[in-house]
Amino acid sequence: VLNNDPGSGVVRHADAGYDIAIDTAKKKGIWMPMLK
Repeated sequence: VLNNDPGSGVVRHADAGYDIAIDTAKKKGIWMPMLK
């Protein structure tokens, strides 16, 4: 995941199950109901 990747891209990749995107979303505080 790139630092300049838009939040929607991080969410899309995290929803697809990419661990690095999930970790990035958590570290950056991106609210994602599907991760709970």
